[in-house]
This record gives sequence, structure tokens and C-alpha cells, in this order.
Amino acid sequence: DRILIHFEAVDKIKTLRESASRELVEMNEAAKIESLVAKEEIYAEAEAERENEAASLDLIKLLGKARMEEIIHAIESIFWHLAGSLQHLFTPEGREQFLFYAGTLASLVFMISTMKEMITLGCICVLRYFTAPRLVREYGNLSAKAIRSSKRAQAMKEIVLPPQSMQRMELVVKVAESASKKRLPLRSVLIHGKPGAGKSIAAKAIAKSCSLPYALMSGADVFPMGSQGPAELRRLLTWASNKRHGGILIIDEAECALGSRVTSRTDDEGAGRIMGNDTTPSSACFSRDCLNVLLSMTGSFGNIMMILTTSNPSELDDAVLDRIDEIIHLPLPSENERELLLRSQFSRQFELEEDCNATYRLLSNIRRSNNAKAHFDAHFDVECVLDLAKDSKTEGFSGRELEKIIQGILHKTYASDSGVLSTSLWEMETKKLVKAVAVKKRGTGSRKQRGRV
Repeated sequence: DRILIHFEAVDKIKTLRESASRELVEMNEAAKIESLVAKEEIYAEAEAERENEAASLDLIKLLGKARMEEIIHAIESIFWHLAGSLQHLFTPEGREQFLFYAGTLASLVFMISTMKEMITLGCICVLRYFTAPRLVREYGNLSAKAIRSSKRAQAMKEIVLPPQSMQRMELVVKVAESASKKRLPLRSVLIHGKPGAGKSIAAKAIAKSCSLPYALMSGADVFPMGSQGPAELRRLLTWASNKRHGGILIIDEAECALGSRVTSRTDDEGAGRIMGNDTTPSSACFSRDCLNVLLSMTGSFGNIMMILTTSNPSELDDAVLDRIDEIIHLPLPSENERELLLRSQFSRQFELEEDCNATYRLLSNIRRSNNAKAHFDAHFDVECVLDLAKDSKTEGFSGRELEKIIQGILHKTYASDSGVLSTSLWEMETKKLVKAVAVKKRGTGSRKQRGRV
């Protein structure tokens, strides 16, 4: 039984081995078939890709050839157009068109490249033309054409001064004109005298009589500008120095802006002690800055003619006085000058009343609103005006005080019932006005004495 079982087991094992070998052979054959199928598929796909790539290359070649033909055609067209343009350029019409387009293109390029500089230059010119230094109160003689001799003589005749002062002023005008024509340095002038003596009017008369542009400023305008005052003065001096034949700068009340540096330093120390700070800005500080600006720009002989007016020459700095070439003193008017002043002022403010009918009087009243002149009656004694000049009570009166007397009488005439100046009204009002001026002069004299003490 054991041997049979053994033989049966051997047979089963042999059978199993034979079946396993058959299955293995079948599996190998199936794997070979599958690999052959996969290879065929891969070869087929690669062949299809090669065919597609060849077709794409043929299409690219066709497109490149077409594009190249388009480029060649465009180049040929451009050259043909250039050849036609060159042929047209040699014709008269073509030359005109070429010059027009070339000039237009060059103009555009120039405008675009210089637009910024042109705008900047235009703004500077506009600002220089329409803006003036803030210190300037009045300009004159700005036109290039010199003023006529008749106007020059009229400017000198409008003022009433002693003959000696008039001669000095006329000499200053002649010297300034000759120096301007021959390009020589201009000479500066100092006009001093008591308040109301006519210093400002004399300075303007000299400037108007010269054929040079002038600018009028006041030294009292410097301090309100604060720290900008010296800069504005520098701007004004630059304006005068840039004039071709020279410029005139009138500084009225020069002691306010060009005072002595010793006095300015004392005032600064006093202001610092009062305010508790030595660096407190004051009018003396700004005056010193203005003085430094003026001295730095007028140190050498140049084409700036300064005309300074002051009531106290001793308050000016020594360096400023050193730059002065001519000094003119204006005394108070004498009897003859008071007579001329009063006669001139009276003729400006009053005229004889017309003896006419009611219609003409009505028209005269309408015209009076536009006319500053008042009327004096036919019985008015004009010699009263000359008697006022000869009166000893008006001795020592300045021209401004005499003008105020005439102005006061003018106001009283308009305020009267008749509106016409009579002899009685003249005598009554002149007494009051002369007395008021005398009282004011006595008060001023007493204050000066206390100041000296």
C-alpha cells in the first residue's frame, strides 16, 4: 500500500509539473505576441508622427516662402516709392514740397527741444516787465527817447528855490547828462534842509530834468518789509545798474534806511535790553542790512546816480556820506520866495468869479465838481496874498506850511455860505492859520530843546 501511494504521488507530481510547464510555455508565447503587437503599435505611431512632421515642415516651408515673397515685394515697393520720390524731388514742385516739409520738421524739433527754456525765459521777461520792486513809489523817464528841453525846463520851473540852489541843481543836471553821454561815472547828490523845504520836489525835478530813468523810494518803507527790505533794495539797485546809460535812484528820508551804524548798534543794544533778548530784530537791524547792501553795490564808480534827501545829514552813515559828490542845502524860503510860492499856490486853487447870468452860473456849478479851483469875488484884493508873504509872522515858514495855509483857506471858502472867497474871509482865516502854524513851530522847538538836554 505504501508503494502504491508513493507511485500515485509521483504520478501526480509529474502531472503537475507537465501542466505547469505547459502553462509557462503558453504564457511566454502570449507575452511574445503582446510585445510584438506593442512594437507594431509603436512603430505605427512613430511612422504617423514622422509623416505629420514632414507635412508640418512642408507647410512651414510654404509659409516661409510666401512671407519672403511678401517681404521682397514690400522692399521692392519701398524702393520704387523712393525712386519715384527722388525723381519727384528733382522737379520744381518737389523741391518746394521738400523744403516746406523739411523746414516744418526742423521747426517742430527745435520748438520741442527748446520749449522748456523758452517758457522759462518768457516767464522771466513777463515778471520783469509787469512787476517792480516793492520799494518803488514812482518811476519816470522809462522811454528810450530823451525828454525834450522844453519839458526839462518846465520841470525846473515848477519849483521855487533860492537862485543859488537853482544854479546848483542845473549844474547837477548838466553834469549828469554829459556823464551819461560820455559813459562816465555818475555823481551822487545829497539834498538836505528843514522839513517842508522842498527836498523831495527838488530831487524829482533833478531826476525829471535828466534824460535818465529814475525810481523814487522812501527809506521809511524798508522797515515794514522786515527781512525782505534789504533784498528789495538790492533788486532796485540792480534795476538801476542794468540801465544802458545809467539810472537814478531817489531815496527820500534816507536817514531811516541808511542811518549811522554806531547809532544802529546802540539802538539794537537798547532794544535787546528792553525785550530781554539781544537778537530781537529792530528797525536799526534792517537799516544796517540795507546800508550794507547799498555800500556793497555802490563801492565802485558805476552808472547809478543816487539822490538822497534828509532833514538830518548827521544821522547818515559816514560811508554813505563818502559816496556823495554834491551836497545841496535848501534853506527856508525868503520873502521873495514866499511871495512866489503863495502866488503860485493861490493861482492853482482860486480864480476870479465870472459875472454872468443864471444859466452860465448853473453850468459853472456843474463844471466846478470837476474843477478843483474855487472862486474869489471881484472885490477881493489880490495884494493880500503878497502882504501875507511880507508879513513878519510868516518868516521862517516852510513851503509846505505856506501851502497848508492856502489849502486851509480853500476849505473854509467851500464851507462858507457863498462859496466865494472875500477879503474879510481871507484876513480872518489867515490870522487863525498863521497863529496855528506858529504854535506848532514853538511846540516843535521846545521838544527839540528837551531832546538836546
